[in-house]
Amino acid sequence: MKETGILKMDLPPWNDTSGSRVWPNIVHLPEGYPFKYIALTMDRFNYPGMQGQNWTYGALYLYHGY
Repeated sequence: MKETGILKMDLPPWNDTSGSRVWPNIVHLPEGYPFKYIALTMDRFNYPGMQGQNWTYGALYLYHGY
């Protein structure tokens, strides 16, 4: 695999201070769908009040693009 570009999002599920990690799954859709690509991912924000370096599974995010 080689890099083809930079993913630009209006609302990415991470930032420099969140400490979250994401696993994006990007799918190229066949001709006839309203979008060329979809991306499904999730964040790993800790639940409020959780102590230590425990990770929880948070929200799911579904993106679409052309």
